[in-house]
Amino acid sequence: FLKTGQVSMPMGVSGQAGKAKPITGIVLREGSEVSRDDRSGSVLAEILLGKSADPTPVLATFTSPWPLAKGGLFDVECRDASTGDGAFLTVSKSKGGKTIDDLPKSFFVDSLFSSTGR
Repeated sequence: FLKTGQVSMPMGVSGQAGKAKPITGIVLREGSEVSRDDRSGSVLAEILLGKSADPTPVLATFTSPWPLAKGGLFDVECRDASTGDGAFLTVSKSKGGKTIDDLPKSFFVDSLFSSTGR
């Protein structure tokens, strides 16, 4: 910061001192690791959904041009350190079988941009 006058990831969680780890709803399956194929950009994560007493394992994947973000503030996330651009995985409560097209715009604002979210 003192050298450049900027944080490494502007407006990102790691660039905001004192902000707590975001609540993304991600629970990684024990013993698994998030991975990204450098050639294809495919990100792969084994997560658990549902009740903690009887979770359902899910293999989640997406493609990102950025490398995996590492550290205690990140669950499943890729970031460009030079711009702060990123892609991340988050889990919401069940919406009763609605598709993405059926959800109101407020769902995305409330879920993705909440003060406790990413």
